[in-house]
Parts: sequence; C-alpha cells; structure tokens
Amino acid sequence: MKTTFRSKLLIAALFCGITGAAIAAPTADPVATAPAIPVVANATAPDHIALAKAYIDIVPIEDDVKAAVEQMAQRVKQDQRVLFRSLADSTIDYAKLKNAAVTQVANQFTDDEIKAMTKFFGSAEGKSIRKKLPTYEASMQPAMFEALQGFVMKLKENNISVDLGQ
Repeated sequence: MKTTFRSKLLIAALFCGITGAAIAAPTADPVATAPAIPVVANATAPDHIALAKAYIDIVPIEDDVKAAVEQMAQRVKQDQRVLFRSLADSTIDYAKLKNAAVTQVANQFTDDEIKAMTKFFGSAEGKSIRKKLPTYEASMQPAMFEALQGFVMKLKENNISVDLGQ
C-alpha cells in the first residue's frame, strides 16, 4: 500500500495516543533535514519542475492535510472542534507545503514516473481511489492500533524513543 502523508500523520497520532507522547515541533526544516534520497538527474530542470507542479495540481497536498485535520478533529472534544479546525486553517502554511511537495516530487521521481502518476490520479479511477483512501485509512485504524500496540509497549519497555519531527 502506498504510504500517504495522511497515513503517516495518523500513525504519528496513533503512536502518540498509545504512548502518551507529545509531538514536538521540529527544530529544523524537515525538508532540509530529511534523510539523503537520491535526486533524479534533472531535478532542477524547468520542464521537470513543471511536471512536478502539474502532478501537485492534480494531487494537492492541501487536500491530504485537510483530510488528516478533519480525521483528527473527530478525536477532539465536540465543543472544541470548531476552534481546532480554525487553528488548523489559520496556522498551516499550505503554500510552503505545496512548494515542498513540488520539490520532493521533482527530486524523487523521473519525468516518466511523474507523467504516469499524473495520468493515473487525473483519471476517473485515480480520482475515485483518492476519494476512497481516507475512508479506507480510517477503517484500518483499529487494526493498526491493535497491530502496533505490542510494538509500542516494547519500545517503551526498552526506553526507545522515536522522533516524530520528520
């Protein structure tokens, strides 16, 4: 299964929920501190960047973040949900996220891969799959919680901490 930003965010939230840990704000730019990933040869070529932008227009990171925020809002007390959503809307820098997404798509995928992703997610099937993914991921949360619970307890027993800042 493809790991999406939303699923990573939900896993982090699940992990924090199990351990009682708090998500610490990253101390540095996560893009700059991300593990070294081989960059495609033409990552900075204008045509390649244009392909990455076209893909991000078809698969906007803003939609993924808003869906994750909405799923998290369901875990907030009902009388605090409006404030929770308002804080998310007023503090999340979607332009910065979009720029980072374009950069990472350009760095990690070839022209042919970006074209294939754009074609698929621009198709009726791709759009349908994207629409269904949040429901699928939400339906998997109980199974993920159960599967990860023993692992997280072993991490705690062995004093292993996980940096969720990246």
